[in-house]
Amino acid sequence: MAEAQRQQNAAHAHWWAVEERAAEEGRRVNLRLQAAQVEREAAERAATERAARAERAVTERAAAERAATERAAAERAAAERAVTERAAAERAAAERAAAERAVTERAAAERAAAERAAAERAAAEKEAVEKEAAGKEVDARAVAAKDVATKDAVNKGTLADEDLNCLLSQERMQDPVYAADGFTYERCYITEWMATQNTSPMTGALLASTLLTPNDTLRFHIERMAEAEAAAAVVAAAATQCAEMDTSPTPPTPPATPTPQTPPTASREGGRKEGQWAGRGRGSGRGRTGRGGRGGGWKPRPEPSSD
Repeated sequence: MAEAQRQQNAAHAHWWAVEERAAEEGRRVNLRLQAAQVEREAAERAATERAARAERAVTERAAAERAATERAAAERAAAERAVTERAAAERAAAERAAAERAVTERAAAERAAAERAAAERAAAEKEAVEKEAAGKEVDARAVAAKDVATKDAVNKGTLADEDLNCLLSQERMQDPVYAADGFTYERCYITEWMATQNTSPMTGALLASTLLTPNDTLRFHIERMAEAEAAAAVVAAAATQCAEMDTSPTPPTPPATPTPQTPPTASREGGRKEGQWAGRGRGSGRGRTGRGGRGGGWKPRPEPSSD
């Protein structure tokens, strides 16, 4: 029995030893497994870190390349912008220079045009002055010739009655004047004509000037004729009155107070007025519409004002 107990204890110890060896082996396996797991995890972590580092390196390299590309692009853009700005500045400078040249040339052209215009105006004014002087000289010679002819006609008595009428109004003139065309007109009518026209009423040619020269020879002749007509009218009126007195019966004279008869006399002013109206009737009747006779359309010369 003791042997059995011993064998049992030995078996039990053997089993316990086996169990302990198995447990130890299990612990060693677990340790190895845990170490392998740790190594595997460490390897995975290292691989992950390597991959991360590689990825970071790639990312950094890509970022560096992008940065380099961007720097190169920025540098190219800056260079192109500098070239563009330099070209723009050169174009602006060229345009400013061209504008300044254009302004200078335009100013020179305007000055030259102004000088030419001034020279042309001066030449035109000089020519106009010379032409006006020549025209006045010609007009003066024509007026002088006409005046000489008028004086000669007056002296010879060959001046016709129609020569005493205005060529515009066909009325007897009171203030005859020579115009630039050499013809004689009434001052008021030729002045009214020249206020709207610059041509001769007789020839249609341009008048060289508006100068009016008094025709004193014709005016004095018209005044003398008017005075002669007035005197003739006075004589005719007196003769008519005397003839009427001779043909009319003499009224009886009262015996108590006899009244001597005296011939009527006409004053010079009364005779002038009667002569003027008589002169109107002696004309040919054409007056304003035609070149009438001596009395046609004649008007008395106004008395000079006291002013």
